Amino acid sequence: MKIFVTGATGFVGMHVTNDLLARGFSVHAGARDVAKVDRIFGESVVPVEVDFSDKDSINRALTSIRPDVVVHLIGIIAERPSKGTTFDNVHFRLPMDLYEASKQVGVRKVVHMSALGVHPDAPSRYHKSKLRAEQVLRSSGMTYTIFRPSVIIGPEQKLFSDMKNITAMVPVVALPAGGSHLMQPVDVRDVACVFASAVTKSETDNKVYELCGPDVISLRKMLEAAFAIWKKRVLFLSVPKSAMPKAPATFRARAKTDEAIPISCWSTTEAMIFVRWAMPKPRPTTETWSRSLESFLASIWNGWTNEKPPESCCHDSTNWPNYCYVGETCDQTTGFCTTGGTPTTGGGTTAPPTTKAGS
Repeated sequence: MKIFVTGATGFVGMHVTNDLLARGFSVHAGARDVAKVDRIFGESVVPVEVDFSDKDSINRALTSIRPDVVVHLIGIIAERPSKGTTFDNVHFRLPMDLYEASKQVGVRKVVHMSALGVHPDAPSRYHKSKLRAEQVLRSSGMTYTIFRPSVIIGPEQKLFSDMKNITAMVPVVALPAGGSHLMQPVDVRDVACVFASAVTKSETDNKVYELCGPDVISLRKMLEAAFAIWKKRVLFLSVPKSAMPKAPATFRARAKTDEAIPISCWSTTEAMIFVRWAMPKPRPTTETWSRSLESFLASIWNGWTNEKPPESCCHDSTNWPNYCYVGETCDQTTGFCTTGGTPTTGGGTTAPPTTKAGS
């Protein structure tokens, strides 16, 4: 089966693409910079040059490969109007052109990344643009699956590098309202798993799923855990919300359905149906957080950059995609990541050096 992936070189896209490859799909990655696709994936992915701001370029790309399925992952959390990077252009006009072209070439299914908090009453332009894209896809006549993930956590999460840079010189972090707003972060490996699973699972056809981890946690608690793992002392300052730039919408949202706002989005009916065949359960936030942070630190010391994703590994006994982080190797015989020859079930990370973060 031929899959066309947008955003394959991004944080989530690398994991989704690796999972699709592990399942034996033929992956074509649409990108303006095809050399970057080659650097990241080598010969395992077919790069397709495309300018997603140009409708004709999108039409040419899809006509040339005629994919069976489109997996659309491109999104932004901040606008740059001077460069034409706006929520309306990226979240609405781009998918509108993409799905029109997809229908013309006979795409059988679209797997679409939206965002947690999308709702007709959502106040932000971010969520409104995401909603409009969902509406375009739903009315297209094509089969679709829409996912609305919460904050996605993994070693490449930009939050980690931002915190490292912010506290490199002055170990002080200003938090609006003390960082009290709540989130339900989800592991990037779980996100990759459900996206790749939805490609062939008819149970997901024409449905919308909210993706969250099992735990509700405040931003302050998340950052406290991060700096504790990094063994770095930081002073947190509580400031009025009005004194800070507005946080990205995905960092403020929790699960919301048309009927209610449950504590965990995994308690919604469709999400529970999906979980039963896609994965046993979402990964615990504590595991997700510690593994991501430790791997992020190891990547700094080993010169790993965001342009080199974790190697894809075989699926383990729980049917989760298993990714090997820095310092590990993938044993293709057992399907486990190993550190010094010792299997680490479900992947894992090598503990970073004792050198303090930022030193």
